[in-house]
Amino acid sequence: MSASILKAHDSADSGIQFSDRMSTKSTPSASFGQPLNVDFNYKKFKAIISARDDPQAASVYDVKIHAFSPHYTFHSPARNNTSIGTGTLHAVQTKATCTVHSNEITLQPLKRLATKYNYLSLAFKHPDGSRAVMVWDGTLKLKTWDFIMLDEHQLPIARFKANVWGVRDLGSIEFMDPDKVTEAMRDEIIVTGTMVYQQMMLRSTNIFNLIGAGFSKTGPVRAEKAE
Repeated sequence: MSASILKAHDSADSGIQFSDRMSTKSTPSASFGQPLNVDFNYKKFKAIISARDDPQAASVYDVKIHAFSPHYTFHSPARNNTSIGTGTLHAVQTKATCTVHSNEITLQPLKRLATKYNYLSLAFKHPDGSRAVMVWDGTLKLKTWDFIMLDEHQLPIARFKANVWGVRDLGSIEFMDPDKVTEAMRDEIIVTGTMVYQQMMLRSTNIFNLIGAGFSKTGPVRAEKAE
């Protein structure tokens, strides 16, 4: 699947707008909703996610890359290198799979030729304990690939703004309402947002994913009922 095909679909299909003014407002350094920068360290071969307003502090997340499954492991140096989750890409299927604090998540595409994934969330679960259906909606532009997380009411929660041509500066992560972001929400946003982006990068450059898109499962995930 070529990037040009994805761009055509994304530009026509996505009407979601994320307010730059609201998402970048100043937040206390202790807030889980503070904006984050994503950089790549080639010597250590890992992505480093750090607080934009406090770049000298310990990185909030480290994302290590591996040749075999799981292809990505997420840790938090700011929390004594606590393990956050894992992520696995699929060379033929268009879905991505990940774990967040040992909870398994399947990121399923809503459509075959669009950058739109949905999944069942625990961090944003309903009051009765059932998982909420969250969506990552992507829009490919000339310099950036914007991935916006939407809740069940199609309201924006967060944005992963990836630099398409970035070598070290890979992008940024921002939150629509920083004061309401919990640590569990941020962990899930980081893992799922990263995996949607990485799976889409694979789909854009891998001929096997183009073939796999023809028979891969798509559509809305089924909301779970509380036990």
